[in-house]
Amino acid sequence: MTRKLFYAGGSDRAILTCYGWEDVDLRHDFYPNDRGQMRYTVSPEARRELLRRLLELNQKIAEGK
Repeated sequence: MTRKLFYAGGSDRAILTCYGWEDVDLRHDFYPNDRGQMRYTVSPEARRELLRRLLELNQKIAEGK
């Protein structure tokens, strides 16, 4: 992995590509966390969508699909 991959969400994009989820717009920026602290992360909308997809994938795996 090159150093460039880690900048501007490159590693996040690489992981999304592995899952086939390139359609998710991560919109990296500074957002407040649950404790009110600002963190550089994906948007709340992207976070919800990723969690939804991961839960769906987990359920399919658990059901043996």
